[in-house]
Amino acid sequence: TNGIIQLSDSRSIFALAPDQWLICDTAMTAEEVMAETRERYSTKTIVCADHSQAWSALRLSGTDATKVLSRLCPADLHPEAFAGNTLIQTNMASMYILCRHTPDEANSFDLYMSHSYSRAFYEALRDAVEIG
Repeated sequence: TNGIIQLSDSRSIFALAPDQWLICDTAMTAEEVMAETRERYSTKTIVCADHSQAWSALRLSGTDATKVLSRLCPADLHPEAFAGNTLIQTNMASMYILCRHTPDEANSFDLYMSHSYSRAFYEALRDAVEIG
């Protein structure tokens, strides 16, 4: 769990829990991804659901990205503890967030949250930046 499989520049698969995966693909529609997944695992019982409208994504990068997120997050974001190709599920500013340390950039994080939290998270992130 909490691993990431990077299949291509456009596709990442996040292991959220045993037998629970989140597929993020920027080159295909949700319908295409689900059809491909159903075909690939046709001999298994699986459930696919389109959550593309339920999630918002944000990339935070820059020299102070780790410092800013540390104000919101109880997890250790130091590169030795939170290396590239790792996913954590945590609370930031009392909101459930999936946080990925971008493997090819030292101070870059991809943040995934419920779309309904996106405005509140943006405001909490803005406040964390202004504090510093």
